[in-house]
This record gives sequence, C-alpha cells and structure tokens, in this order.
Amino acid sequence: MAVDIFRRSAVYYWRRRVPRSLANLVERPHLFLSLKTTSRTAARRLAAQLDVILEDAAMLADSFDPHLSKSQIEAMLRRVVDRQLVKLDRLAYAAKSSSDFDLERDRMGEKQVVNAY
Repeated sequence: MAVDIFRRSAVYYWRRRVPRSLANLVERPHLFLSLKTTSRTAARRLAAQLDVILEDAAMLADSFDPHLSKSQIEAMLRRVVDRQLVKLDRLAYAAKSSSDFDLERDRMGEKQVVNAY
C-alpha cells in the first residue's frame, strides 16, 4: 500500500483519491487531511490507519449503501488522526518517564524503524 503523505512547511498531510464507491458522497476527487505532526514516522503510521478506514468505508458503501455524508466521512478520518496522536503522546511520555530511558538508544531505535520501513 502506498503511503500518500507529503510535507508542507514542517507539518505532514495525507492525500488520497476518493474510492469510486464514495465519489458521489464526497463530491471531489481527493481527500486531504492534516496529520498534525512533524514526525515522518508518525505520519506514515497515521496514513496507514487512514487508508484502512477509508477502504472500510468504501467497502461499506459498495455493499450496504450506508448513506454517509461528506462531513461524516471526514469526521471519521479526523477521529483516527486525533486518537493516534493522543496514543503516541502517551507512549512517548511513558517511555521518557521510565527509569531506564536512554535518549540515544531511543533515537537509534527510531532510525532503525524508519530504515526498515
């Protein structure tokens, strides 16, 4: 799955073509959403989750005609971003408050994750 993120200034954004099944609801060719993060790693994780949510909504639209409005779809996607950012903040705080926290080891771990991805 392609990661559809790009950076504008320091903040990452997500952009995806609207699936055909949702095109009549959204009324535009692309969805565009701020990920509210300056971290490329966090942006990639958020984008992957947004892709899954969008595909789920498209599958629902194909099979059930859920009558979702444009604002409901955008709210669904925005909620994913907000929840994930809170989760990442909590994890970072927990890691930093640990007695064995090592900043250099943490930086190396992040670099390894990015390189592996």
